[in-house]
Amino acid sequence: MTISTDGKLVFLEPDDIFYVESDGNYCTIYCKNQKKLVVTKKLKSFCEILPDEQFFRIHNSYIVNLNKVKEFIKVDGYIVLENNAKIPVSRQRKTDLLRKL
Repeated sequence: MTISTDGKLVFLEPDDIFYVESDGNYCTIYCKNQKKLVVTKKLKSFCEILPDEQFFRIHNSYIVNLNKVKEFIKVDGYIVLENNAKIPVSRQRKTDLLRKL
C-alpha cells in the first residue's frame, strides 16, 4: 500500500497498521514502532483500499486491523489492540464486529 504524506511516498504492509483514525479531511495511520502518518484523505477512502477480511470500521472515526485486537471490553464498549490503544466501538457496529472476530 502506498501512502502520500509530507511530500513523500511511504510504502506500508497492511499487517504494519494497527488502526486509522479520522479527523475531518485528515486521517492518522497508527503503525508498528509507534509510527504515525498523517494524510489528507477521508476515512472512507481507506475503507475502499484496505482489505475487508483484515480491517473493519468499528466507529465513524476508526478503522481497525482485526488481527491486532487483543480484547473487547463489553461494559464500556471498546477494544484494546496489541499496542494497548483503546478504541471505542459504536453500538451499531458492535454485533458486526463480534461476528468478524
